Amino acid sequence: MAEAKLSPSDFEAAVLQLIDRGPLPLDSRAIAKSLGASPKAVRSLIQSLSASAYVTTQDASEPVWVLTDEGKLVADSHSPEFLLYQALPADGSISMKDFTAKHGKAITVGMGPARKNKWIKTERGQLSRAVDPSEVKDQTQQDLVQIAQNKPLSDPKDYKLYKGRKLIDSIADAFQLIEKRPTIFNKPPHRRR
Repeated sequence: MAEAKLSPSDFEAAVLQLIDRGPLPLDSRAIAKSLGASPKAVRSLIQSLSASAYVTTQDASEPVWVLTDEGKLVADSHSPEFLLYQALPADGSISMKDFTAKHGKAITVGMGPARKNKWIKTERGQLSRAVDPSEVKDQTQQDLVQIAQNKPLSDPKDYKLYKGRKLIDSIADAFQLIEKRPTIFNKPPHRRR
């Protein structure tokens, strides 16, 4: 972290130089990333600079998607629909009653998504595979891994789908937008205490 490597005055000078170079408004997260500093250290310094009238700030936030506990389990193993498909006999079918007795009711959570993906079929109370295993791709698991890595999904509608399935949730990522005060930056960016 920069605040551990730099003295407080050097850390402040580095932040002031970043603000002076722009582009403005500057995002406090970008400052933290650029200097390898913690967001908390940057926020604290920005608040101090704002109190001294060196900068103006505006609080902002963006939604960030995070995995729920159930979502973490899916990302680490497989989705309920994939597990359901894998639990079905490779050849033939099994009655829904026998399948539930053998695997428990929890596995049937994947029934709706497996049907939607057209992986399974039910006829007269019998459950069977509808496609070859080579055609089954656990997109839910792959999407949740992507979300855990803070990478955007290709289809924004999937966020709503996974939130409805209680696999992800949205939290607010708070940060500050920083503008310099021109009169201050006509002089070298150094603050006297």
